[in-house]
Amino acid sequence: MWISADAIYPHNCSVSIEFALINEKYIPMLTILKNIHFTRLVKAGSSMKEFNFRKLGYASVPTFHVDVTDDRANRIVFTMQKLEGSWTMTPLDLPKWIKEVCTSLTQILDENNNVDEEAATTIEN
Repeated sequence: MWISADAIYPHNCSVSIEFALINEKYIPMLTILKNIHFTRLVKAGSSMKEFNFRKLGYASVPTFHVDVTDDRANRIVFTMQKLEGSWTMTPLDLPKWIKEVCTSLTQILDENNNVDEEAATTIEN
């Protein structure tokens, strides 16, 4: 009998199956990555902007995909990575109003990253 992974795990998870060779037998190894995404309103200039964050679970360092729309409804997409204790934005040629709210974005990411680390510690214990 075959059961779809979607029937067992909610849609906010990524499921992958790998096979490991142990004692001359192939053993299925199930990996579940929880998709973490959230939205925050941040005052940028004279208006409130909706920033969408999505954590990239496969990255070796904390990495978030961030997108926001400008006043002309163009979507601006960038990533933020925590390297050597501080968050960096790429690409560097972002609009000035995004660079001005960098401190607010890093606070949001630090708060969320701390919550994720606490949740992971709770699950392991």
